[in-house]
Amino acid sequence: MARIGLFLGCLALLGCESTLTPVHPDVAILSGPRLFTSAGYLHSERTAESFFDKYGDDYDFLVIFTADTTGIYERQGSSIPTYVSVFNDTEGIGLSRFRQQVDGSDGRLQGIVFMGSVYQWVLGPTGPVTEKGAYVLGHEIAHRWGTCFSIKYQGQPKSARILDLFGRHWTYSMDTDASPLGGYDWIDNGDGTFTASARWTGLYNGFDLYLMGLAAAREVEPMFLIDAISVDDDTVDVGSTIEGTAVWISIDSLIAAEGSRRPALDDPEIQNRFSAAFCLASPERRDVRGDDVEAVESFRRMWGEHFSYLTGGRAEMDTQLQH
Repeated sequence: MARIGLFLGCLALLGCESTLTPVHPDVAILSGPRLFTSAGYLHSERTAESFFDKYGDDYDFLVIFTADTTGIYERQGSSIPTYVSVFNDTEGIGLSRFRQQVDGSDGRLQGIVFMGSVYQWVLGPTGPVTEKGAYVLGHEIAHRWGTCFSIKYQGQPKSARILDLFGRHWTYSMDTDASPLGGYDWIDNGDGTFTASARWTGLYNGFDLYLMGLAAAREVEPMFLIDAISVDDDTVDVGSTIEGTAVWISIDSLIAAEGSRRPALDDPEIQNRFSAAFCLASPERRDVRGDDVEAVESFRRMWGEHFSYLTGGRAEMDTQLQH
C-alpha cells in the first residue's frame, strides 16, 4: 500500500481498488463505493490506483472532480481544493527531495489535485469555466513547486516572512502581481500607503516561474514586501489601503537561503511539457451522468491553453488521455 505523508495544501495520502469504465475519450471515469469513506470523502490511494488500473504511467498530474459536494479529499474535511504531492526531485525551492510509492505508477506521477464538485467551477455541462475555477487549478498545480521557501536579506537570519501562516502561499503584504499562489498586486501610492488592486488572478510571477524551472534567476525582477504594522490578512481585500514601507526582495535572497535551483532552466533535464489526466469520481458507475462528464470535459478543454497563458507561453500541459 502506498504511503504518503500529510502536508497541508500539498502532501497527503494515496490507496486500493475500484472499477474504471471510460465513457469519454479524454475524461477518465473512476467509480466504485470503495473510492469513498462512509462520510463521503475520497480515498486518495484508491482513487489513484483505480486510475492506474486502466491507464498507463503517462501523466504528471491527476485532476479529480466529483459531480456533487461529496468526494472532497479525505484529509481536508472541507470543500477546499487540495494538492497531494507524490514526489519532488528539485533542489533549491524549499522542499526536501522525496518519492512516495503509488501503486500503478513507476515514478512519472508528480501529484494529484482534488477539485471537489465540478459545478463549483463550471457553469453547466458545456461551460464556461468560471474565472475562479481557472485560477484555483492554477494555484493547486503550482503547489508542485511552491511556495514554501525561506529568504535571507539585509543581513537578517533566514526567514519565511514572505509567506503566509501556512507556509505554502505568498503573504498578503507581498506585491506578487496577484500570483495564483497568493499575495496581491499592490499599488504604491507614493505617500507611504499601498492599495491592493487584485488578488489570485494574475499570471505566475518571476519567482513562481523560477521555482517551476521556467525562468532563469537573471530574469526574475525583485518584488516588494510591505513592512506594515498590526495589519491582519483577514482585514485586507481588493481595494484595501494600508500604511507601510516597501522592502525590496530579490531572487538572490531566495538563493542565499535555499541554494540555486537544480535542475536550472538551461539544464537538459528541465521539464516544460507536462501531462494531466482529468477524472470524474463517483460512488456508483450508474450515477455518472453525461452532463457531469461534459462539465469535466469543458474544464479539460480550457486548461491546456490556460496553463500556457499562466506561464507566459513558457510551458505546455497536454490534457488528452493516452489510449
